[in-house]
Amino acid sequence: MATEVFVHIGPPKTGTTYLQEVLWRNREQLAARGLLVPGPSPVSQFHAVVDLLDDDPTELGADRVATAWERLVRQVHDWEGSVVVSHENLARAAPAIVERARADLAGSRLHVVTTVRAPHAVAPAAWQERLKNRGRQTWPEFMTELAGPSPFWHQHAGEALRWWTAGMDPADVHVVTVPPSGTAPTLLWERFATVLGVDPHGIDTAVPRSNTSVGADGAAYLRRVNEELEREVDWAAYRIGVKQALAGVLSTRTARIPVQVGAADRAMFRERARQFVQTIREAGYHVVGDLEDLTSTSVTGSPQQVDNAVPDQALDQVAHDSVIGLIGVITETRRELHETRRELHGTQQQLRRVTARLELTEQQLNAPRMRLVGSRLTARSGLLRRMRERIRRSRHQAAATAEASDPPADSG
Repeated sequence: MATEVFVHIGPPKTGTTYLQEVLWRNREQLAARGLLVPGPSPVSQFHAVVDLLDDDPTELGADRVATAWERLVRQVHDWEGSVVVSHENLARAAPAIVERARADLAGSRLHVVTTVRAPHAVAPAAWQERLKNRGRQTWPEFMTELAGPSPFWHQHAGEALRWWTAGMDPADVHVVTVPPSGTAPTLLWERFATVLGVDPHGIDTAVPRSNTSVGADGAAYLRRVNEELEREVDWAAYRIGVKQALAGVLSTRTARIPVQVGAADRAMFRERARQFVQTIREAGYHVVGDLEDLTSTSVTGSPQQVDNAVPDQALDQVAHDSVIGLIGVITETRRELHETRRELHGTQQQLRRVTARLELTEQQLNAPRMRLVGSRLTARSGLLRRMRERIRRSRHQAAATAEASDPPADSG
């Protein structure tokens, strides 16, 4: 069984996708260093978490999700060394789910890892992510939600961490701060690897950037799209067409209008972060990085309130850029499809040639073998006939000899 299990609970928008891609890309090298990244595919841990949380698996495929958590746990039990399980959705696990997960992993030393980021930097990313998933909230509506007991704060202000770490040794609870913008891009991985106990060097960290900002204008355009689509498009089509293709195009625009956070909201975020930092310090958790990064936001130089609304003229430009970008996506997709078909055709031809050679070889092997078997059977049949004839003659000779040597019968 694994000696140590590191459960990275996220939360979302704290570098989780980057870390997960680094882990998966280097899984063989990490395994050689004693660290298992379980699962046969990059989405295996996601499926396991969906199964653990008992989320609706319909859109993913119930057969892919069923027993996925149990399969992951079996891998943990079969591994001798350390294991890392990472998914941001673990941050929304209810206490009963947390209890089950901890029980399933009992027998190994459990470590709970959370990556934390300044709330004023997380909020714009979280808002945009909702819009990429059919959300329709405006920025002011989102800020109103965050002024209360929002699920956002459950994940980003310590409650989820408390649920996961209840009764644990603080030394086994690890808080990794996300470096502010402008720092080395590999610093987050280096901090995370330190917690996992692996050498961060010699690891391929050149993963493509994902979940980048679509900007305030891109966000407004996504809201319009979501309002028009409503629920007429199923999730599979929406995920490919909007979340991946359209949002991907919007994130590559060079003239994006940045999402702003007003001074009043920055003050609120800073106070929430201050409270969270105090909780971390009082709990005595192991911290990697600088907790001051969570509270380092200025309330000067920004307007008190920001609605991140954009004029229709800006939306017209976004629509124009989106059409051009989507044409590029379609063109590239068609090129990839053509290339895939060409490779498939070549593979099929090669398979037919190999199959023909195998059939010919089989015929060549079987034909003489059958003749050899037949000739051997024929030879054996002749031998048997000759042996039978010899036995028959021997019996006749023996009988004649015996008859000749018998004494005459007594007549008296």
